[in-house]
Amino acid sequence: MSTTTEQRAELLSQILDATESLIWAIDPVSYEILFFNQRAREHFGEGEGRRCYAVLHGLDAPCASCKNPVLTDGRTWDFESRVSGFYASSDPAKN
Repeated sequence: MSTTTEQRAELLSQILDATESLIWAIDPVSYEILFFNQRAREHFGEGEGRRCYAVLHGLDAPCASCKNPVLTDGRTWDFESRVSGFYASSDPAKN
């Protein structure tokens, strides 16, 4: 049996929602939150479509230490927030 793209996307969403980790995807150019898993929604509220700096950090503009430019040139980075205590490991998205 062949699965459709929509079925695969739904299965992936279910898997990501089942984990205890907070998982999100952010557009590194626009700062728009593209995806929050269930755990991230429970922790931060609804965030999809909003800017990461507003939802994750309560700011009106990108963080002074934002690493989004690093992700657009192919590098990765790790981050631990002193404020919220969360740890992030980021990789650039592949098209």
